[in-house]
Amino acid sequence: MDNISSIAQGPNKNKENYFTKVIVDITENYINGNYEQAIKLAEEVLKESESTYGINNPITVSYISNLAELHRAQGNYIKAERLYRRLIQINVKNLATGNADFVNTINNIALFYFLIGEGKESEHLFKLVLSTFEKNEGKEGKEVTKLISSLNNLAEFYRVANLNTETEFLLKKALLKWEQEEEKNNKTKAHKPGMLKQVISTFEGVDSSQLEVIKSLLALTKNYFHEGKYEEALNIGKHALEKQEKASPKLSLDLIPYHNILFKINIHLGKYGDAEHALKAQLDIYEKSLPEKNIDYAATKELFGDLLCSQGLFNKSEESYKKALEIYETTYSESHIDAIRIREKIVKTVFSQGKYSEAEIIVKKYIDIIEKNSGKESADILKPLKLLSDILYFDYRDNELDGLYQRIGSIQEKLWGQENVEFANTLLEAAKLYELNEKYEEAENLCKKSLGITEKIFGKKHHLYIVSLLTLAEISHSCKRLEESEKLYKSALEISEEAYGTNHHYTACYNHLVGAFFHSQNKFAEAEPFYNNALSFWEKEYGRENSNLATFLNTLTVLYRESENYTKAETLQRRVLSIWEKVLGKDHPGVIIYVLKLAAFCHKQNKLTEAEPHYKRVLASWQSFGTDNLNNAIVMEKLSELYKALGKVDESAKLMNSAKLIRYNFQ
Repeated sequence: MDNISSIAQGPNKNKENYFTKVIVDITENYINGNYEQAIKLAEEVLKESESTYGINNPITVSYISNLAELHRAQGNYIKAERLYRRLIQINVKNLATGNADFVNTINNIALFYFLIGEGKESEHLFKLVLSTFEKNEGKEGKEVTKLISSLNNLAEFYRVANLNTETEFLLKKALLKWEQEEEKNNKTKAHKPGMLKQVISTFEGVDSSQLEVIKSLLALTKNYFHEGKYEEALNIGKHALEKQEKASPKLSLDLIPYHNILFKINIHLGKYGDAEHALKAQLDIYEKSLPEKNIDYAATKELFGDLLCSQGLFNKSEESYKKALEIYETTYSESHIDAIRIREKIVKTVFSQGKYSEAEIIVKKYIDIIEKNSGKESADILKPLKLLSDILYFDYRDNELDGLYQRIGSIQEKLWGQENVEFANTLLEAAKLYELNEKYEEAENLCKKSLGITEKIFGKKHHLYIVSLLTLAEISHSCKRLEESEKLYKSALEISEEAYGTNHHYTACYNHLVGAFFHSQNKFAEAEPFYNNALSFWEKEYGRENSNLATFLNTLTVLYRESENYTKAETLQRRVLSIWEKVLGKDHPGVIIYVLKLAAFCHKQNKLTEAEPHYKRVLASWQSFGTDNLNNAIVMEKLSELYKALGKVDESAKLMNSAKLIRYNFQ
């Protein structure tokens, strides 16, 4: 709930006062653990904000984030997921700036998907975060640490998925970054000339006219690249390019292979700025050396679009893709495989910018082309139909989406029969849609059908079967069939323990979900051991002071507070606060909210001298944004109550009068 104290700045005073008052109510309910009332108010303020400011306005975005977090805290994962997916679309556009809030939001959502077993979504987001840190490496002192942490997150994902080659590559890359950083910091360390310098020095005296020797350098560069010796390849490749530039006319096509290999090397090293420079050099040569744009130029523009897209620069990648598409269509046809591929990328980039109407127009043209050339029920039509379903999902057009899911499922069933994974996944997506719209009977029927297909294909001891089982459990939970839901949650956990063992990431996640199920019913004693099982695993995996652990610790903190186990709750609250202070900084809005929660908690236990400095810290932080706002009034009133209890009558009266004046101004 990092943004829960945000004060809306609106077009008129009445609207501003309305938003401010509702946010105050949400804050108070959240601090006091009244999540259902907080959710009701958060839904109300989000709807009003969308109407007043627009769906992608920063104010609206903060309300989306708050509501998603409240649903997650309540274990409403399907509702939380829809909001998180909306946040992804908005925040991903801002990732390229390297802004810590945007990056942290995406990383936290990736962890959420990791927790609920949505592997593809989790991997995609971890990669986005990693590419952001790689791009911004060196811009500030902490970037290397963040980059290494991001490498480790993605490596952990691959390790859980048993992708050993990918895991090893990322971990080695993280270790290399540490070694490089240590070398930078250790100024007294002696450096001996290695094999790389010896190779380069061998060619120093070579005349630039000896083109065969330069080609040998290029071949050696490619050899090192294919062996995974990227640093060596980069240095020799640069040396080869220098010599070729001297030997060739300016902007010669002979330079293309050298820029091309340097692009590939820099991509593998995460040096996106240098990779972009290499691609721009190629494009410059094509544009100035060729009278007409050709296929090689189009392929390079497409590659340039891919590079920009990987960094979240969707508006620029869209422009590059469209130029490539124009050449593909002119050279081949609109139905050529290259044109189809690039059109799919354009849809995704436009969609990622939140331009749903424009994306819909493009994807519908894409669908028309496939229908004319392959037929309305071909396998080729499934990709654009799935893209259209994503657009409708984010645009909240559920009525149209229902029919589209039926069409996709019907095609999959005719092509491959019912016993295929894609058909099962379509059924599951439709089930989640029905659950969101409270059509529980339809949701349950589709989920059971998906579950049966998954069992036939993989058996019960498979992750996809367990994910389907958990979705069915959540639907049963929404229908208030608690005994049935409990049985399903526990079955998923038992299968995971049998398939993967008790000391495995999946099993830890399912322990957490079973704990959340009991927690939602206020069955604290039943929830605690499941939470602790999950926590024990995550502490071993992440360490006791890791930021990934803080969210999970906070859930257990809420459990102890609600079950009136105040000693354990306070201990964990202080631990969570300590972690977030290290990660976000002591003045981050999310940290200040957590300080307020700790202050209110100590106050409730009558630990007045402990609560006082926390209240003062919150007040000082919020007053830095202006003294006349309703959030300050909340803290002043709490601090006034505390001073009154301590016998500090004058201080109490002064604060209460200041709070009353602020509230009067908002009437």
